Amino acid sequence: MNTDEPNQLHQTFDKMWAEIRSFGLYAGQPSNWQSRMAVSIAEHAVRLATTAANVDLLLQAHDMLRYALTANEQSLEALPYYEQVIAGYEAQGNLARASRVRIGYVEALLHSGR
Repeated sequence: MNTDEPNQLHQTFDKMWAEIRSFGLYAGQPSNWQSRMAVSIAEHAVRLATTAANVDLLLQAHDMLRYALTANEQSLEALPYYEQVIAGYEAQGNLARASRVRIGYVEALLHSGR
């Protein structure tokens, strides 16, 4: 494996996050081309992280996906990713991030009727 590959992959993920965030998505908005694009980007991130067998990047990819699915009116589909991401950040000791995701989880639960 090229020693630059992990660094390039992290840079790719940073760019993916930046693009998703640039759309200004939020829970409860109507689905649109930006939210659908965000889901596509996040799904690509999941494939990349899975292929690289990188647990930290897979957590990031699942974080992207739960965010994008919620903004794309797919709250029910996002719920398992919220649970994985919350558990992942808690396991890393990143309790602040886990708490922020948990707030989004409550929003997704409300939008999914649960």
